[in-house]
Amino acid sequence: MSMRYKLLGRTGLRVSERCLGAMIFGDSRGGWGASKDEAARIVQRFAQAGGNLVDTANYYAHGESERHRRRADSMRPDDPNGGGAHRKSLVASLEASLRRLGTDYIDLYWVHIWDAFTPAMILNDAAWVAFWALFFHKIGQVRGWRSDQVMLMFAILATVTGISMGLLSNARRLGQLVADGQLDTVLTLPVDPLAYLLVRRVDTALLGDLAFGPVLFAVAAHPTPQRTALYVLGALTGAAVFVSFVVVLGSVTMVAGGRGEQADLGFQALLILASYPLDVFGGLTKLMMFTVIPAAFLTGIPVHLVDHFRWATLAAMLGVAVGAMLLAGVVFRAGLRRYRSGALWTRA
Repeated sequence: MSMRYKLLGRTGLRVSERCLGAMIFGDSRGGWGASKDEAARIVQRFAQAGGNLVDTANYYAHGESERHRRRADSMRPDDPNGGGAHRKSLVASLEASLRRLGTDYIDLYWVHIWDAFTPAMILNDAAWVAFWALFFHKIGQVRGWRSDQVMLMFAILATVTGISMGLLSNARRLGQLVADGQLDTVLTLPVDPLAYLLVRRVDTALLGDLAFGPVLFAVAAHPTPQRTALYVLGALTGAAVFVSFVVVLGSVTMVAGGRGEQADLGFQALLILASYPLDVFGGLTKLMMFTVIPAAFLTGIPVHLVDHFRWATLAAMLGVAVGAMLLAGVVFRAGLRRYRSGALWTRA
């Protein structure tokens, strides 16, 4: 059976599920314990099985354990910690660079790599837009929606997802963070915990949406100064509603348990409904898009505002965005009162 690995807290290190105890390494304590050769064989077998987590201490056999132990987690090609942006990998890579450069310092050490995700997201968006362009070329209109209105809808939606799920990607992961007990460190800081969590993580793949949205608007949505200002405003209010919605669902994890499944389901429902012209839906579904799953405020209402500006529509859109943010804050703080620490001693 192959060894499985888990992330060690927030270090980025991948450690084997099984740990080798090295307390018996060293035979100077009256003839019992593993000799140096025996300890080497034990560690070698453990490493061959995929293990890389060894427990030792300065007091084990009065230090013999540490002297006899050999590294089981060397930076070999199949080492689970042989690459990545965690501290161990960066330090090892930096030390190797210093040796090759023949120097003892580097002014700037910049982590960079080819980005295969952002272009893929842009291509995915472009394929979806091309599908709708061909559809409207054959059909003409759908429930009164023209091709340029649908392009505007996708421009707003791409910008909304780029902001809310790219720049503020922890919003969707809030339930998982709660389930893993990762709020403990945040709650000790002198900052607003929700705001800190939201800006803590960026999903670079979804930044492709943030780049694609404005380009699509400029190319296909007949930009003017007024339309551009309303497009930006619509994207910001839509992102506020999107983030608030998944934060509310993620906060439910603190009360109902689970690993944030509610937020994932809500995210998918919101994204799917917002990907179609608002007037395609009717009856109960359309009512739901203005209430329980507020997809109408991500794309449908902003599109109508850009195309047919009305102060009442603007006021309603701003009011919903502010109300959604206030609700998210209230639900999150209410959930904190039921939050259980992730520390192991609280789970006894």
